[in-house]
Amino acid sequence: MASVLFYFILASWFVSACLCLQCLNCRSSISWEDCEKHTIEEECDEADMVCYTQHRTLQIGQRQHHRFVKSCYFPENCSVKECRATSIKSVNASWCEVQCCDHKDYCNRQSINLASISTVLCLSLLAFVIS
Repeated sequence: MASVLFYFILASWFVSACLCLQCLNCRSSISWEDCEKHTIEEECDEADMVCYTQHRTLQIGQRQHHRFVKSCYFPENCSVKECRATSIKSVNASWCEVQCCDHKDYCNRQSINLASISTVLCLSLLAFVIS
């Protein structure tokens, strides 16, 4: 009886371990191309995590700082509001695009390419008006 219980627990652990989502993981402050050069595959730690893709731009003074991220993340962090949140006091403006998915492994394979001319101009104008 003890061996049956042991095998049941072992099988339950194995099934739950196999249910975790697989995502791509990379980070860069340069570009998506740079991020993708350093991409690794990762298994999410918890079953309720999602694959996360983020392009974030912070306007600090006259400079723009970009962050390109692919990773496992928690679904509550998938909003643009969460993505834009920062504790950096010198930020004049922030822009963020985030996508989350959990429908299949490596669903964050595609990058976000939304840094349009109008977005960059709006951020630059806002930084100019603030300073």
